[in-house]
Amino acid sequence: MYVNSTVVYENILSENEFLTHASVADVNQRENVTYESLDFFCKKFSFPLSEIEICDLELEFAKYQSEDLPQEILMCDRMEVSWYMINNMKNADGMPVQCASKGYIGNFVYHS
Repeated sequence: MYVNSTVVYENILSENEFLTHASVADVNQRENVTYESLDFFCKKFSFPLSEIEICDLELEFAKYQSEDLPQEILMCDRMEVSWYMINNMKNADGMPVQCASKGYIGNFVYHS
């Protein structure tokens, strides 16, 4: 069986690029990743976003990067558990926390 080396090379690059940008889902790496990684997945999985939604996503991402998350979230071994905990955070009054990562980013990363 003959396989075009260009196709193999492109697949390897694609997988490496995927892995390079995958750290955007790691809450412990949130300060080290760029919006480019989130944008990569939006394009990779063809999430159609309007200009307003893109602006909202950029702002949300910047807020998410600067949030102080509880240690119990940062110490989780499983990414989906961390995101579940983020999406269920409550303030001292028991009300849901208006956490920037709960919108586009939380849903996007959790379902990707």
